[in-house]
This record gives sequence, C-alpha cells and structure tokens, in this order.
Amino acid sequence: LPLLSLILLPTVLFAQNDEAAASAEEVLPFGFEEHKNLMHLAREAAKPSILLPVQILGTTLPLSPVTLCVFLVTAAFSIYVFQRTSKALAYHILLEGTDEETRKKMLKFKEEIGDNERKFSKYAELYSSCPSGKRQGGALGWVPQGSMVYAFDKVLFDKNMEERKVLGPIQTEFGWHLIWIRERNICTW
Repeated sequence: LPLLSLILLPTVLFAQNDEAAASAEEVLPFGFEEHKNLMHLAREAAKPSILLPVQILGTTLPLSPVTLCVFLVTAAFSIYVFQRTSKALAYHILLEGTDEETRKKMLKFKEEIGDNERKFSKYAELYSSCPSGKRQGGALGWVPQGSMVYAFDKVLFDKNMEERKVLGPIQTEFGWHLIWIRERNICTW
C-alpha cells in the first residue's frame, strides 16, 4: 500500500496542479483571452500522448501504461502476501468431558494407536465425538493458523511437535483431543 501511494501521488499532484492552473486562468483579466488559449495549448502539448485521462471520484487523473503495470504488480503481490499463512493438514479425535477419566482414556488410545495413521483414523471413526471424526477418520483438512481454539492451534503450529505422531491429549473447552499432523507448512515471516 505505501508503494502504491508513492506511485499514485505524482499522478494526483499532476491532476491537482492541472485543476489549479485551470482555476487560476479563470481570474485573468479580459485582455488575456488569447494568452489563456496559448497556455492551454502549451499545457496540452507538454502532456505525453500516452497518458489517458481517467475519471476517479470527480477528478481526472492521467493514467499511463507504466502506472497501470505497477498497479497490477502491486495488487498481485499484495494478494500473494495476504494469502500466505501457516497451515496444517490435521486429524483429531475428540472425547467430550474435562475429567481425569476422559484424559486417561485418551492416553490409553494414544498408546494403542502408536504411530499408525490408519489406526488413528479408525479410532476417530469409532470413538470421536466430533462429526469430522465419524465421517472422515478425524480429518479436519488444511487448517490455517488461528482458526482453531488456542490450545489446539498451539500444538498444530509448534515447530517442536513432530508430524505423523499422535500428539496429546490436549484439553480445550470442547473436551480432550488427540491430534495427528500429516503435513505442515509454517510461514516463517
């Protein structure tokens, strides 16, 4: 955005100077009509022929091909930057309840599953309280950072947490979770 304003600022100033010159011409005394016409012709001749007058919010701005190209490149880069975010391909098993018995049950599941992704999916289908677990083996799909509750998100995007291992149990307001991260893309900037 700052780059865009630096690019458009001369264009806006040029248009403002043109309008100011036009209003200054209006106050010329009667005998200077010919001079006024000559000033107008000189100003028109000084403008590059590749500038196209574009009306934006009631102001005529000169638009050149270079300005248009810079604007499009800036817009494309901005879209790229704002879409760049960390994301993880995650699966989970949710058991509702916040008691110690539920946590122990999750620890038992974790031990039984080991590091077997197929077993994890099967346990999600059999035991998970979450609808994604019943239908898709616990698949959450690609989860962008910041879209889950804090405790869950923290585990998903912690670089110290290994991929393709059962992580947890993690407690949230929904209950206890076991998490499986198949793949993770962490944005470092």
